Amino acid sequence: MSDNKPIETVSDRGTSISIWRNEGEKGPRYAFQVSRSYKDDNDQWQHTNTFYEDDMLRLGRLAGKAYDIAREHRREFARSAEPAHGTDPRDEGRRREPARSRGRQYRR
Repeated sequence: MSDNKPIETVSDRGTSISIWRNEGEKGPRYAFQVSRSYKDDNDQWQHTNTFYEDDMLRLGRLAGKAYDIAREHRREFARSAEPAHGTDPRDEGRRREPARSRGRQYRR
């Protein structure tokens, strides 16, 4: 994973999701690492990617938060990559359709 450090980690009661940013040709992509921490019989912290049924709801909620964080990072990247004049270079040469009225149309 890039930069050897996650951009953010969300966690709840030993369950965590780390969000990693990877640079690609088309911009950043985000990867997620899911883990659960616990203490073993020797009182040492261990990490696993195995979850119990009572972890599932918590994991789902954390996944939603992690997704929202990655989506916001993507939006920030897109805003910073926008052309300064508000035009999209991909639109060059394209003909724009006139805006249509969204008002009610009545039959006669």
